[in-house]
Amino acid sequence: TARPSTTTRTLVVDAAAATCFSVRIAARELGDDVAVLTLDAPSLERLAPTPDALAACGALAGGCARLPLLLDGDEAVAGALAVAAELSNGRLGDGLDAAVAIKRWMHWARSVDGDVLQRLYALYVGPRRLLERGGPAAAGAALAPLPPTERTLALERCRDCNAPLDTALTAELASALATVEDALANGDLAPGFPSLADAFVFPIVECAHACGAAPLSGSVAAPPRPATLAWRASLLEREAFAEVAGEIGRLWGLE
Repeated sequence: TARPSTTTRTLVVDAAAATCFSVRIAARELGDDVAVLTLDAPSLERLAPTPDALAACGALAGGCARLPLLLDGDEAVAGALAVAAELSNGRLGDGLDAAVAIKRWMHWARSVDGDVLQRLYALYVGPRRLLERGGPAAAGAALAPLPPTERTLALERCRDCNAPLDTALTAELASALATVEDALANGDLAPGFPSLADAFVFPIVECAHACGAAPLSGSVAAPPRPATLAWRASLLEREAFAEVAGEIGRLWGLE
């Protein structure tokens, strides 16, 4: 199977995963020679990546490898935490205090991603991304290789993905952002700015803000989050964060 050039590391990401947004930010912030290959949504109902994508990264055994995946010659590192650590190599958070804080927030991001964002991405973000790439007909074609039951479920999600978020999911996202506001109001997420902690927390904050579950300027149900707003504004001055924010915003019709 063909593999990427050994002169450039290749980062393979799932287009609809918050932790994959994070490692993309880390790769851009570090300015390393990393080529990013974005697959449509292989985690959405085990959707298979395109043949071209599979040929480009032979380590994706049947499209079921754990993404993100960092390929470097004959070496491969899988999973958001492992890939981010490999990319950073200490450069996005030096010192013991930074390492402890970053590890805590990276695990927080993984916990929120598994417990809350999994539903947000499966029900809303992933289907919206498929539709964004060409509308219902293109989404139907992309889902055609799936077994009938999974294909029917995925098509239903595409049909329903523009509906308002359910109350329970909105409350859980708002609670997650309250944790971030408290941390930022009492100091940075981690020593140094930006750190891997910022890279992992930012996509979660941005998704919750963009989808209306936890708007940073506040709402009838939630107070404003001034510390998070200021933190976000500082991060948006950096190209890697701004690019991800624009991508997430477009899914929810935000400019």
